[in-house]
Formats: sequence, C-alpha cells, structure tokens
Amino acid sequence: MNSTRYAPSPRTVEAARVVASQLGCNEEEALRRLRERAESLQYRVHSYAQMVIDGMVRFDL
Repeated sequence: MNSTRYAPSPRTVEAARVVASQLGCNEEEALRRLRERAESLQYRVHSYAQMVIDGMVRFDL
C-alpha cells in the first residue's frame, strides 16, 4: 500500500520551524522528524504539531 503525503497544514509548518530551530536542521528534516514522532506515538500530526507550538513537546531534550 502506498503512503500518500499531503501538503502540510500551516500549523504543521509552524511546528516544523520550531523543531528546526530546536535541532538546528532544515525544515524538511524537521517535518520528517515531526511526522515520524507523531506517528510512532499514535498522534495525528496536526495534533502533535499543536503540542509543539504550545511548548508541551520539545525535540532538543
């Protein structure tokens, strides 16, 4: 089964920028990491993105 990726929502893009800042990586890598972590923890990406934006989740700890 093929996995279809959709364009990220503005919330997800904002969260990826936060993650990129925390990790010192580019936004593409940050978005990949955000998606992977959300999926591994069984969160919807947009819900997990909001947690990043709200400061409930960090990637640099």
